[in-house]
Amino acid sequence: ISRVGPNIDIEVLPVPANFTQHWLPSDFVQLNEEWQSASGEYKVGEPITRTLTLTAVGLVEEQLPEINSQYPDSVKTYPDQANTVTVERDDNLIAQRTEVIAIIPSQAGQLVIPEVKVPWFNVVTKQTEYATLPAKTLTIIAGEQNGIAAVPAPVSPPIATPDEVVAPTTIVTSPAPFLATGTYV
Repeated sequence: ISRVGPNIDIEVLPVPANFTQHWLPSDFVQLNEEWQSASGEYKVGEPITRTLTLTAVGLVEEQLPEINSQYPDSVKTYPDQANTVTVERDDNLIAQRTEVIAIIPSQAGQLVIPEVKVPWFNVVTKQTEYATLPAKTLTIIAGEQNGIAAVPAPVSPPIATPDEVVAPTTIVTSPAPFLATGTYV
């Protein structure tokens, strides 16, 4: 079966001369993220899964750029292969790109994940816009290594002033510091 429809005239505008990013013309672009960890808290050495999803209307999946997410040097990242799909809904094409990244923190403390921005050209307003995810701060707690709970750093004893009397202390240590024996005052 062959079918011919009426001719439709369209005007194709050039890419604006001042637009230097990946050409992403759309009337709607959205960037979402989802965070998952196995225990609900973030620990040193345990993977945190971040899922980034870029959605654009009026495009096909091949037109979507890679999502440029940056990470601090204190983490290792393991990205999965990106998944892309194009669907038609209400006579509109909707393209979606999903990137999943395993993030493994190597130290406890505050981990700042930088902002993510994807530039796109709004075909309605004829202006450059940005789909943005704000920076995010995660609190990473000390984890376990080889089944042994992380030991906090030793605390130095206070320095005695001349007015204080300090009894002598004898400490005999064994090969494992947590089995120390002796007299403590």
